[in-house]
Amino acid sequence: MTDQTTVSPATAICSPGEGEPIEIVDGHVHFWDTTRLTYDWLAECGDLNAPMLPDRLRHEIETTETSVPFRVKGLVQVQADADPSENFDEIAWIKGFRDEYPFLGMVAYAALEDGDAVEETLAKLEADPFVKGVRRSTQNEPEDYVLQPGYLKGLELLGRHGLSADICGRGFQLPNVIKALHELRDRGADTTIVLDHAGKPRIPDYPFEDWAASMKQLAEIPGVYCKLSGLLAEVADGKWSEERIRPYLETALATFGEDRVLFSGDWPIVKFVNAEYRDWVEVVYATARQSGPAAVKKIFADNAIRIYGL
Repeated sequence: MTDQTTVSPATAICSPGEGEPIEIVDGHVHFWDTTRLTYDWLAECGDLNAPMLPDRLRHEIETTETSVPFRVKGLVQVQADADPSENFDEIAWIKGFRDEYPFLGMVAYAALEDGDAVEETLAKLEADPFVKGVRRSTQNEPEDYVLQPGYLKGLELLGRHGLSADICGRGFQLPNVIKALHELRDRGADTTIVLDHAGKPRIPDYPFEDWAASMKQLAEIPGVYCKLSGLLAEVADGKWSEERIRPYLETALATFGEDRVLFSGDWPIVKFVNAEYRDWVEVVYATARQSGPAAVKKIFADNAIRIYGL
């Protein structure tokens, strides 16, 4: 979409702390309300099987000390896998928060695997300037799911409708994602691709070298971007640390470059490993700052604005 969505600066969410804060436009958060919409996947998620609303994130950020002061001036809601029949209800619900919270856009759901049959849905999404892209998560689908003709057609149609595609698969699924994206480009499709959670490598179970090789191949495909997000939840034993995550962030940044990665908080999924929003800000900043203040500005705000057309 080319239409810009603006919010009032008064809706920004600020952490405590002294010094000039990092300006954040977060390219990937989830909010859900289990009293309003249906989220079957939350049944096995313990304390997260409850409403996770913007006021909870605001309270967490504003009351938690951090070594890296920051100001969240923009949020992109990524569809939270509500029942597929509720995709437009989810969009309307999130839009209702815009007077109080800095929502700039949404990555909505659409059944891309339906191929040509999904075009009516995409046309409706395109007509709403708040919707910037689509995510049809494939992380729990068969390994070759992204290679089926319908899904590839859906990806192609997204570009025709000015919508980006968030790709959410697991590390071991990346080789087929690479094949699918090469096929997409061979067709001449220019759909913007955003890789969620740096490809979701299970840490340390999935071989680092295999993941890094896939990231290199993905970065060689034009129009593919990478979210620096979700890696805390990929630590198999839950014992995350900046030291354990740093090699993945350094590799993603070195491979894609500072213009093609974007900070994304993945709140509240970080809570699966007892982390908070500020923890991920601090972890990503520890790597990003090595590239200098101009790179920090791109990674934490400017790239999300440009990639999603906010």
